[in-house]
Amino acid sequence: MTNPLVSVIIPTYNRIDFLEEAVLSAVNQTYNNIEILVVDDGSSFNYAQSICENYSNCKYLYKKNGGLSSARNYGIHEAKGEFIAFLDDDDFWEVTKIEKQVKILLEKSDIDCVHSAAKVVDSNGNFTGQIIGASKNKVHKRSGYVFWN
Repeated sequence: MTNPLVSVIIPTYNRIDFLEEAVLSAVNQTYNNIEILVVDDGSSFNYAQSICENYSNCKYLYKKNGGLSSARNYGIHEAKGEFIAFLDDDDFWEVTKIEKQVKILLEKSDIDCVHSAAKVVDSNGNFTGQIIGASKNKVHKRSGYVFWN
């Protein structure tokens, strides 16, 4: 498994504003074996299908509204990848994100899940200086089998 397929699941519901930017951030990854599944969770108007049609590795899926978790689960059910990556419709990734995460998963067989912190940006995509998510000063908030190291 030297170049496994990664299925990127992007749930969306009545939010067109940043969806294409989210899709583009998956399309433009340095890791190129990616399928993108945009799961329309019963939006009241069809905006996502035309965005998906612009990208050969992007597939549009529609389902009755059931919420974020059901949309992600529907995407997982339809995914063909060895790995799953979740991307929200109002977020975007740095171009090397998937490459770095797949490298870790392939090199360390005892690791099943990789996540990262997130840079907060303003409505124009400019970094605000705030980072949320994984940080050493929040290690006390972790539970289950998620550890800093």
